[in-house]
Amino acid sequence: MDDDHGDDRNQISFYAEGGIVASGLLPRRPNDVLAIGIAYTEISDRAIGFDLDTNSFSGNAGPIRDHELMLELSYTAELVPGWSIQPDLQRYWHPGGDAPAADGHRGRTTATIGGLRSRIDY
Repeated sequence: MDDDHGDDRNQISFYAEGGIVASGLLPRRPNDVLAIGIAYTEISDRAIGFDLDTNSFSGNAGPIRDHELMLELSYTAELVPGWSIQPDLQRYWHPGGDAPAADGHRGRTTATIGGLRSRIDY
């Protein structure tokens, strides 16, 4: 019997994240911030079982979702007092838990995403 944690509905069975943020690493740039983060997502046994059943009944050898791992690196640079920019880079392994693509074949096994944010405080 399932408990009240939704184990019969959730596709995620475990999630953890953490990171380190450091400011003032460079003496001439005391307001800059370096951040490094990591996140891990584990796909539930029921979702994995669904993938196995789907492959078995369809006769195809489609991907089996398992986990997703993400590493993020960002640096916030103060250009002038009150204005900063923040480039951000994220690297994913098994995005979506290695979920199949729309055509049912294996999806991407890695993905890289970059972004840039500007902030003005007045």
